[in-house]
Amino acid sequence: MGPFSNVKELSTAVAKAMGNVDARIREKAAAAHLGYYNGVVKDKARVVALSAEYAVRTLGLAKFPALPARTINMMGLQNRGLEVGPPASGR
Repeated sequence: MGPFSNVKELSTAVAKAMGNVDARIREKAAAAHLGYYNGVVKDKARVVALSAEYAVRTLGLAKFPALPARTINMMGLQNRGLEVGPPASGR
């Protein structure tokens, strides 16, 4: 068996590791997750919900990051509860 004896122990280790990753990187990962699954899953409301859950539970963000209006529009995700914000810095 691996170094983790249960799921809780593994979850704690992942959360600790995510805390060491720069928040901007985690935000970009959340946006990439949304972009990828938006093209794979047909139910857009489900894609947004799953991506928000991924951002919070896995990446350790307080909420799904804001995206530029242009990005939201190009993905066809208007009026799906996504926060509109300035373009991500550090591109």
